[in-house]
Amino acid sequence: MGNQQLNARVPDAIAEAARAAAADAGVNLGEYLTRLIDADTRGRRAVFDSVFDQFVQDAKASGAFDDDLLPAA
Repeated sequence: MGNQQLNARVPDAIAEAARAAAADAGVNLGEYLTRLIDADTRGRRAVFDSVFDQFVQDAKASGAFDDDLLPAA
């Protein structure tokens, strides 16, 4: 049944591992999968924010952009 959650097709061993992890966390499989997706999304957002911050610093340091990231006149 776990391999049919979210209409996904996964091997039974993976479905069993996910079910066991959900049980260990004290949540149902849907909530467990939601938490995994949320954690992944937050991690990707942190990477994006870091890369973007570096881009802004580099753009300002180049002198080609002002503090509002508008082209320098």
